[in-house]
Amino acid sequence: MDFEAPEVGYLAKILIPAGTTDVKLGTPVCIIVENKLSVTDFLIKASSKALLDVLAANSQWAESSIRQFHNADISVAVATDSGLITPIVFTANNKGLKQINSDMSALKNKAMEGKLQPHEFQGGTFTISNLGMMGIDQFTAVINPLRAASWPWGPLRRNWFLLITR
Repeated sequence: MDFEAPEVGYLAKILIPAGTTDVKLGTPVCIIVENKLSVTDFLIKASSKALLDVLAANSQWAESSIRQFHNADISVAVATDSGLITPIVFTANNKGLKQINSDMSALKNKAMEGKLQPHEFQGGTFTISNLGMMGIDQFTAVINPLRAASWPWGPLRRNWFLLITR
């Protein structure tokens, strides 16, 4: 099977079968990462794009209505000594993977030091909980108050995709 890279100039290229526009589930793909990006960075970016396609999931409950958002502010669960906190990568849909990685690193460091300001963890339109890196196979995620959805993530399996770093 031949592969092509439909986008050029990104930190990550997803190689898909030549001549395709849609990739069916189960189709082999190859992701080439040119920088130290985490799986969580990809989850943030993927969910931010999906949320703009499904605005019902990118919403918050109000007293008598549902408020839909046109930017994806992604909260990511971070374990600290005092418990879980969900710092927010604001407008993740407008950021590249490198910026998401930089923002998430800074937010995680501030969370670990107990220095997050309330506006950095209150709000958000969607939450990602990635416990796969801790070896947890399955869990039930909590949907934070006001939000419509959450994405719990378990461990990656080797046969899901190939990740090559340079």
